Amino acid sequence: MRAQELVARTTNNGELPEGWAASSLSEAGLWRSGGTPSRKDPRFFGGDVPWVKSGDLNDGVIHCTEECLTEAGVEHSSTKVMPAGTVSLAMYGATIGRLGVLGIPAATNQACINCVVDQRVVDGRFLFLHLLSERSALIEAGQGGAQPNISGAIVKNWPLPLPPLAEQHRIVAQVEALLARVNAARERLAKVPAILKRFRQAVLAAACSGRLTEEWRESQQHIEAASQLIQHLLSQRRELWEAQRRDVVSGKRKYVEPLEADPDALPDLPASWQVATVDALSTRVVDGVHRRPIYVPHGVPFVTVRNLTAGPGISFSELNYISAFDHQQFIKRAHPERGDILISKDGTLGVIRAVRTDQEFSIFVSVALVKPVDRTMTDFLELALSAPQVQDLMVATGTGLQHLHLRDLRRVPTPLPPLAEQHEIVRRVDALFKLADAIERRVPTATRRAEKLTQAILAKAFRGELVPTEAELARREGRDYEPAAVLLERVRAERTAREPSPRPSPRGRGRKRTGEENGGL
Repeated sequence: MRAQELVARTTNNGELPEGWAASSLSEAGLWRSGGTPSRKDPRFFGGDVPWVKSGDLNDGVIHCTEECLTEAGVEHSSTKVMPAGTVSLAMYGATIGRLGVLGIPAATNQACINCVVDQRVVDGRFLFLHLLSERSALIEAGQGGAQPNISGAIVKNWPLPLPPLAEQHRIVAQVEALLARVNAARERLAKVPAILKRFRQAVLAAACSGRLTEEWRESQQHIEAASQLIQHLLSQRRELWEAQRRDVVSGKRKYVEPLEADPDALPDLPASWQVATVDALSTRVVDGVHRRPIYVPHGVPFVTVRNLTAGPGISFSELNYISAFDHQQFIKRAHPERGDILISKDGTLGVIRAVRTDQEFSIFVSVALVKPVDRTMTDFLELALSAPQVQDLMVATGTGLQHLHLRDLRRVPTPLPPLAEQHEIVRRVDALFKLADAIERRVPTATRRAEKLTQAILAKAFRGELVPTEAELARREGRDYEPAAVLLERVRAERTAREPSPRPSPRGRGRKRTGEENGGL
């Protein structure tokens, strides 16, 4: 991209604000690259000289580094110690385009190009913000090779729309104030997912302790108590077992009474509630097949823990498949059906998912299957088993990979409100979760808007639209000011006066060193 095109892009159609000058980054200061001592020599590392690598660049001020060099390490490499205030830019690699300002004197490695800022020309913070605004364009300009590389030539020739120094200071102050507010908003947005996670847990805790429906419960007079509900469930559980026993020719085992719950396991429940074990509320608690099946390209979905942890509900997007024959064998042990509940029991423990599909699938041993006695209670049981006070009672065993044994899962105490209150709890939790989901969906959009706002502020700043120009203020106040073009000419003259006299070449011909050969100063 030609210089004129770059100036046109970074200013108002190529027209600089009054008092500004078209410059390049080469005039901002002395540009230097870094270096790396040989790692084979232990004398070069572990000293007192901070050494900045491109990974240390944090788009802010750098006060400490991961590694330090010794004086010998600096002397035996191409790196140089640069003063605090130096602006550093990552030229290539995974961190390409990352920026930093040295808050301490430091050296850098060769992946960084550094500007020792000439404060007569530019405010170092102004330079940093300009590079930040141009980052994407600089990276794009470095494309084309096998590895993206922002060369020193690209950097030094990059246009720098330059206001008078006083105006630079005002621009920096205004940009920093605005970006502080944007960054604060971004930080708050970044915390939203964790806040919503705590909110959902608080809702579940309140729902399964009776607090969520406390007022509703006081307004209800004629609802079946949970003590009656549990008796009905136990009777229904036996009837279902008897029916299953008659349907299965070989099923002659004796009915086993469910495990009883400790009434004090979940304290402070409403008087109208009961505590029941998972065993008492289900006709069967079993896990999936205990051997890894032979997978096929297409067939019946085979669900593992990862399909429960991929998001809300049971994910069928990324899974393996088994043959229809294997599926028929596996469901003799565990046959998931609509209204059942799946629980992860190996690795990631206690993830609860209700089955809300008629699709046939099998499950692995890492997943437990709970078949509720009353499937109208499935939605509430999913909430109750997910509540933090119940999750805390799911006992895990194992020193490495954690396991939730079926015998312990059957003993898990579960709060049991009257059936009508269960339905009210589900309705209220669903409404609150939908509100949380809506907020969560808006976070990425708000974050993208904050990113765009940052770039919009920077673009406005470097078009001279963020603060009054120095020329405008000077007219208002009836004073003179030094335009940036005059400032540049004065500094160029001072630089020329400091340059050494030309030395004759070995062949007797004089050769004057250019400003670029002197690092651009």
